[in-house]
Amino acid sequence: MASGKNHIKGPKKRTPEDDEHFSESFERMIHMAIQNREGENNGKECLSTLIEFLKATSCTYY
Repeated sequence: MASGKNHIKGPKKRTPEDDEHFSESFERMIHMAIQNREGENNGKECLSTLIEFLKATSCTYY
């Protein structure tokens, strides 16, 4: 029978490096989405609005 202690450990804690990696990946994803929509006039406006929103809400991931 397996040890019952494994369920107590829980998920690993986030590190500042994890946050930085997420931030870089998220930014790349947003830029790729905008490049895919280059034909639309509001692509850059959407990005700046999204960035302002994220800064205002101090967005973090869990």
